Amino acid sequence: MSEHRIWTELETHGLVVALSPIHIVLVLLLPLGASPLRRGGLFMGGWAGC
Repeated sequence: MSEHRIWTELETHGLVVALSPIHIVLVLLLPLGASPLRRGGLFMGGWAGC
């Protein structure tokens, strides 16, 4: 497998995950309610830790 193809596949998978409807809804719901900064920080921390 060439290096260019690997990067293309990684970018494609990243875009599919980033643009999935459930992730968009979650990001839009984060600022609602009490302590949105804490909730957003926990969400980003959990996502980055995966």
